[in-house]
Amino acid sequence: MPLVSDRDREAATVDLRSHYASGRLSLSELTERLQIALTARRRSDLSAALRELPWRDRPALHRRGAEMIRRGIFLATVVIGWAMVNVFLLVAFVAVAALHGLTLLEASLLPVAWLVTTIVAFRVAGRRR
Repeated sequence: MPLVSDRDREAATVDLRSHYASGRLSLSELTERLQIALTARRRSDLSAALRELPWRDRPALHRRGAEMIRRGIFLATVVIGWAMVNVFLLVAFVAVAALHGLTLLEASLLPVAWLVTTIVAFRVAGRRR
């Protein structure tokens, strides 16, 4: 189960205060649930703090979860693309070596190409934060 961030805990406390202001929680319930939310480490802990409260008042947690899923899919796509390009480079390197041997220039191209694709992959992955 994924760990929650400070941002998730803050969203949960904002939601709890909103429920208190709407009259859905007493002061003692609010205090108890805030303590659970502020010490939460997992989503199940946050769910316990928000149990039996209407979902419509918790869009921030849903947006955050959807954002994390989209980010994970994007990063997986970048990693798969990077791996495919590097497998192609390795196969091409082995093919050239098997066909006519390697010069010093050709031997140095694989590490350089790998380094360039890795830097590009990191920049693409970091751009979408």
